[in-house]
Order: sequence, then structure tokens, then C-alpha cells
Amino acid sequence: MTEIITRAFKIAFAGNPNVGKSALINALAQTRLKVGNWPGVTVEKKEARMVYQEQLLHLVDLPGTYSLSPFTIEEQICRDFLLVEKPDLIVNVIDTSNLQKSLYLTLQLIEMGIPMLIALNMWDEFEARGYQLDIPAFSAALGVPVVATVGPTGLGCEDLKEQMLAAARQAQVPQRVPYPATVEKELEHLVKTIQRERYAEGVPLHWLALKLLEADNYSLQKIQALHGVDASQVAASHRQSLQSFYPDLDQSLSQHRQHFIAELVARVLQPPAEAPPDMTDRVDRLLLNEWTGIPAFLLILFGVFKLTFDISTPFIDWIDGFFNGFVARWVGLGLESLGAPVLLISLLQEGVLGGAGLVLTFVPLLMCLYLLLALLEESGYMARAAFLMDRFMYRFGLHGKAFVPLLVGFGCNVPAVYASRVLDNETDRKMTVAVMSFMSCGAKLPIYALFTAVFFRQYQAFVILGLYLLGIAVAIAWAVILRKTRFKADIPAFIMELPPYRIPTLRMLWGSIWLKTRSFIKQAGTVIAISMILLWSLVNLPYGVPPERTVLGYSARVMAPVFLPQGFGQHWEAVAAVLPGFMAKEMVVGTLGVVLSVQSEAETPAEPGFAPELMAQLVAFKDAFVAAGAAALGNLMPTPLMLEDDIESSLSAAVRQTFTPLSALAFMVFNLLLLSCISVVGAVVHEFGRQYMGFVLLITTGTAYVVSMLVYQLGRILGWS
Repeated sequence: MTEIITRAFKIAFAGNPNVGKSALINALAQTRLKVGNWPGVTVEKKEARMVYQEQLLHLVDLPGTYSLSPFTIEEQICRDFLLVEKPDLIVNVIDTSNLQKSLYLTLQLIEMGIPMLIALNMWDEFEARGYQLDIPAFSAALGVPVVATVGPTGLGCEDLKEQMLAAARQAQVPQRVPYPATVEKELEHLVKTIQRERYAEGVPLHWLALKLLEADNYSLQKIQALHGVDASQVAASHRQSLQSFYPDLDQSLSQHRQHFIAELVARVLQPPAEAPPDMTDRVDRLLLNEWTGIPAFLLILFGVFKLTFDISTPFIDWIDGFFNGFVARWVGLGLESLGAPVLLISLLQEGVLGGAGLVLTFVPLLMCLYLLLALLEESGYMARAAFLMDRFMYRFGLHGKAFVPLLVGFGCNVPAVYASRVLDNETDRKMTVAVMSFMSCGAKLPIYALFTAVFFRQYQAFVILGLYLLGIAVAIAWAVILRKTRFKADIPAFIMELPPYRIPTLRMLWGSIWLKTRSFIKQAGTVIAISMILLWSLVNLPYGVPPERTVLGYSARVMAPVFLPQGFGQHWEAVAAVLPGFMAKEMVVGTLGVVLSVQSEAETPAEPGFAPELMAQLVAFKDAFVAAGAAALGNLMPTPLMLEDDIESSLSAAVRQTFTPLSALAFMVFNLLLLSCISVVGAVVHEFGRQYMGFVLLITTGTAYVVSMLVYQLGRILGWS
């Protein structure tokens, strides 16, 4: 039976970063958040819809902020949404363990004049530490309903739903905290002036008066844009009259809020008689130690890569056989029975299934990587890694906050470009983006997986880790050069809150894995669906001629001498894979599969039987799970760092004939340091303009060429060829 919805309420969830707003919305709506972007910016927008007691609740997760002073994009989005969209209710989510710090934003939200409710989140951690809170007194002091919640487990969510609906229906505006009498007097005069001038319709009058008294430039610009009124002088006389009482008015107002918060917390919060042992501090003594922190970080990073390959390899092998052995063959047989042209069969087998199938084989690898990174992030270690790396990065001219976009760059360089907005200084932003492409993105990982499996199987994890560390080293070298040449400036101090260690829930982990994997599949699938068909056309047209005489083959043969110093210019097939890599690194492995014609080497059973072969594929899928479990458990044992697999795919065999171990290493280094894809070009142009994009393209391409050449030539000198 269809539910009858009588009314819809828009509810905004606001709070500090990392207080669990998203997890709480997921627990309320029993669904994953819908993720997009706020209009005009690249900051992530999360929202969900739910029906409760015949009411539609539209839940909007506002960006995490520490205040409503609009200095950052997140603060601007949060404040503009509350002013323009005018939600029916604000749910202020608070990390109860950090109550005093969270309440500054709470007071500013109350001043917005919107009905409000407080969710005391992470209540389980708060109680586990032995703290007690007088919730009725706390609620009465602020004049808003208060509910204790635990997002990951859903504790308190039913009560929160009832309170949300009741508060939205009642639409009771909380009473703001009064300021000293002298300030309140000037605010009343300002309110009358605003009412008389009529340029604040729909905006809370006392809030706007306070912003004018604080000389809030962002608010003044908004008034100018919306009403064509210059309000910069409206509060000048009022500020002047308060000068004798408060020489620094802005600081005095902030101190008044802090004083109120301190008194409130002292009144309602009861700390434990004896502080419980803090496991976070104990672990941090090791992981944040000056001498053990960096080695522990490298050990954890190595463990991530080793587990990633050990667990994903059985699934990679199965998907490779399923696409290139089972699906491609039966599609070909079906088309042959229908009398389809040989050209069409070749297109579907080699262009669509062969190319796209080879790339999709690496989805398990990426899912494993995203899982392990999500464990680090949700457990609280990732923030510590940023803090730890700040000590290291500062010495080379990089701001500590640059670790955030650089870390995002390991997943994808495109969002990493936009993540550079966490840096307040434009110089630091440009410098970070300039070295960001040296952070190996997820799309490059399939390239390493293929070549290390062929040439460095016994040392696969070590080689992969070495490539990532090489990218970091090159980024550091360029950071030093740029800081001493183009970007001469002092580095601002780095401040970041370290959350307590937490055990991530399965729902939280799956949400992180699925969103990132779906994004990769969507992006790679869109690129591959068009690009692989185009590549097949380039490598097969004119049809019937030898591969080296096709359009792609001719282009690769022309470019091949350029890559002779790198060791892979002797084979046009290798260069043919490099050329599409300038567009997207997802295309490199697929291009190799197409130009090396690996499907033609597959053996075809004399008497095909669909049902037996399908059953064999299902059995192989089950065996892949068993092998992955054994590999994961094997990491707990003192076994050699290698992947045991005696079966070599047709692509691996073709790669072995085309490359040497040294030229394969140079090929990986070249792709490591090269700009990730054409999408990064668009992002950098959007943020910094075409001229700066040209500069980034110059240093990345030049560095990739020179370093890969040095790797090959030094290897030859050392006798590795």
C-alpha cells in the first residue's frame, strides 16, 4: 500500500567535521546517502529522503565547519544554505566527547533564528570514558531539545526521529544567548535601522545586526549583491560607541561566547572521578613518536599493498578468464551462428570484451585497496598520518594541510585538485597541485599490477611500494625547487584535530568502498566504452593490414624513437599503449590487450558446451574466494613476500615478449610520473587557468621522461639489462 505523504520537511544536519553526521543520516534513513556536489562548487553534497509518520523528511548533510564565519568554502555553503534555503529544522550533531569545542558552532546556529535540535552523537564513547551529562539541564540552558545518539549502531535514532518531527512541526525558534547590555543596546538600534532600510527581508534581524556589528565582509557583499545597498557604514557609529568598552569588539564577542560555553559545561558535565586508561594516548606514543612514527607509517603502507595484491589476485585471474575465455568465446560463437561479419565479431571480442574486460579485472584490486584505506581513515589513523607527515613535509616547503589533497591524489587526482581548497593560501594551493600528479592515482595501479606480476612476482609488494615512494620523493624534490624559485613564501602553521581511535562498522566501510569503486567503474566504463572501440578501430583499420600499418601502429612507430632512451621504444606496441595513456591511465592495460591481440592466442575447445563451461566458471569463482582467504591468512605467517601462481595469462606472455624487466620498470616509472588523465587538465584549468596548466604539464611530462630515462640508463650501467 502506498503511503500518503501529508507534508515535507527540510532538515539540515550541521556540525563540526568528523562528528558522524553522515553515519547518523544513514542510520535514520536506512539507506546510503545520495552524493553529488553543491551548485557552482566541487564540495561534496550528501542528502537522503525518508518517510516518517506520513511526513517526508529531506535530510541534508551540510559540510562540517567549526564556525559560521565564512572564511572557507564549507562555511559559506553552510551559512548560505541556512539563509537562502531556510530549512524547517537544524539538527546540530555534536561529538559529546568534545562538548565544549562543539558548542561554539551551536551558539552561532542558534543566532540564525531557525528551529533547532541537538544530537549528542558518539554517546557510547562518552559514557565509556566515565563522563556524565545532565541532559535536561543542558537542554533547558540552550532552549532546544537534546537526544543522545550513536550513528553507527542506530542507538537513539527512533527518539531522534520523533523529536525531529515534533520540533519541525512546532517551529519554535530557540532563544539566543544574550550579550552584555551595552552590546544589546547597540544591536537594538541596528535592528531598527535595518527594518527602516528594508534590505534584509527574510533574514534574521538580530543575526544580521550582529554580522554588521562584527563588520562581516561576506555578509556585506551578499547585501550588496542582493539589494544593491552598501551597508558597510551602517554599523560604523555603533562600533565606534562600543570602542571604549571593547577595543577589539570581534574578539570580545568571541570571548563572551566562550565564557558562556565554559560556564555551561562546568554546570552540566560531570567528569569521572578517576580518568580511565586512554588507549588512544598509549597507541599514539608509538605511532606519533619522532623515531617510530615514520617507520610505522611505512610498515602500515607496505601491509596495505601486500594485502591488496594477495587477496585480489585470485579474483583478478577469475575475471580475466571469465571475460576473455568464456564470455568472448561464446559471444563470438553466437555471432558466427547468426552469420555476423568477421569485422563485427572482432570488434566485440577484442575491442569491447577484450579491452574493457582486461581493465575490469582490476576492480577487485581497487576494492581491496579502498577497503584497507577506509579502515585507516575510519579508525582515526589517517588524521594522525597527516599530523605525522606535517613534521616531514614542512622541511621541504609543503604545508601540513597539503597532505590531505596529496593523500586524495592516491585515489584520484581530479578530486585531489579540488581538495587543495583546504589550503588557505593560493601559493600553497598552486604548489600542492603542481606536485600532485606524482602521487600515483588508482588508475595507474593496474599498470603496476600487470608488469610486477610478469617480471617481479617474488618482490611484487616491494616494487609497488618503491614506485609509490619514488613518486613521493619526486614530489618532495619538486616542492623544494618550487619553494626556492617560483613560490617563495612562509608556510602557515598546521592545525588539525586528532580524533580518538574507533572500530569502523561494516556499513561504514562498505559505504566508503562502494562509492569509490562505483565512481571508478563509472568513470573507467564511460572512457573504455568509447575509447576501446576507437582504439580497436585505430589498431584494425585499414582492416586486414599488419598491425604496424594501422593508424595507431603508424603513429606509434613514428613516436617510438623518442622512447629509445627509456628502453621500450624498440617495440611500437609499448609506445601504442603510452599514447592513449595521455588521455586516461585506465586505457594503458586495455590498449596493450588490443595491440598485442592476446585474445587470438586463446585456445578454443573443439566441442563447445555452454552448461559445463558455465559450471566450471562458477566453481572457479568459489575457488577464488578460498584462495583469497588463504592468501589473507597467509599474511599472518612468516612466508616469503610473493604471490604463488604458476598460470600465466595470454597478456602476461605477450608482455614478457615485448618488454625486459628493466624496460618494464622504466615503463612503469614513466606512467607513474606522467599526468594522470585529461580530466586532471580540465580540473587544473578550472581552478588556476590555462597558463598554469601549461606549467604543470611541462614539469610532469618532462620529469616522467627524464626520470624513466635515468632508471633505464642507470640500470644498463649497473648491468641489469
